[in-house]
Amino acid sequence: MARAIRFLTKTGRGGIIAFMKIFRAVLFWIVFAFGVLALALFALLAASIAYTYCDKDAENAATISGCKHIFKMGGENSIGRENAVEILYSFESARSFTGDGFTFLKIQCKPEALARISKASEKPSSTWYRGDELNDMQKKAAEFAFDSMSNNFASPHFDKNHLFYFACMKFYSSPLNIYIAAVLMYDAQNHILYFGDEKI
Repeated sequence: MARAIRFLTKTGRGGIIAFMKIFRAVLFWIVFAFGVLALALFALLAASIAYTYCDKDAENAATISGCKHIFKMGGENSIGRENAVEILYSFESARSFTGDGFTFLKIQCKPEALARISKASEKPSSTWYRGDELNDMQKKAAEFAFDSMSNNFASPHFDKNHLFYFACMKFYSSPLNIYIAAVLMYDAQNHILYFGDEKI
């Protein structure tokens, strides 16, 4: 500051005018930068609110063609699009701006799908497991993935005399709780594929 004052004293009126021009230019760009940042934050907030309030739950809106990724899950151990007959029920919740929400599918399949899954479950590298052979983490993933549909008629109902096959496609947890899980369950008796994908 002292140097700036000495400079202005030596250079006189011309130096003061030059200094003021520089000062105004710097001040303008600082205000401009803060304005752009504030505008960007406002736009992000507005988009977040609009996304949260405009997105709605969708029931029975899914199509076989729109679920191709489900039939490809597991690579060589996948169900296969050719083995899907029809979607019996679907539900997709409204998503928050962070992507939190729930997707559920109940799909009727051909008996050929079971042959692929049961054969795949015998391989050490398989993504499919028999429901009666699941470990604790796999059970927790299944419970979490279908938790939002637990009281719904479409939800899978498990019992010891009813064989299911299980494939956990995505699973994230913290020491306290599970927060993301995408799970496939195949009802071997009725040839129904269930898909649950939940993120909280």
